[in-house]
Amino acid sequence: MLGEEITQSGTSRYVDSSVERIQVRLSGLTENRYVLSCNGRQVPLRATGRQGEYVAAVRYRAWAPPSALHPTLGINAPLVFDLIDSWNGMSIGGCTIMSAILVGGTTIPSR
Repeated sequence: MLGEEITQSGTSRYVDSSVERIQVRLSGLTENRYVLSCNGRQVPLRATGRQGEYVAAVRYRAWAPPSALHPTLGINAPLVFDLIDSWNGMSIGGCTIMSAILVGGTTIPSR
C-alpha cells in the first residue's frame, strides 16, 4: 500500500498492484543437472524433500502504474523461462508468461 495522495476530490490511498509473483514446481529432475532461467538469469531452485522435485518463485514488475511503490523499477514482463540441461548445454523446454492489466474494463497487455 502506498501513502496517501491528494486528488481533485480529496485524499486517496493507492495500492501498488504492479509487482507480481509466479511460483514454479519442477518434478522428475536429476540433482545438479538442470538449471531454470528467467529472462536469462538463473532462478534458485529449492528441494521439496521429494526425490527430484524442486520449487522456485520469481517476483517481477508486471506493469507501470502512474503511482507506484518503486517508481524507478522498470517493467520485467514478459517472463521467458527456460529449463536448461547443464550436461548438454541445451534448453529442453520453457515458456513465456505475459502479463495484462485491466483498465476500465479493457485488458491492456504489458510491454
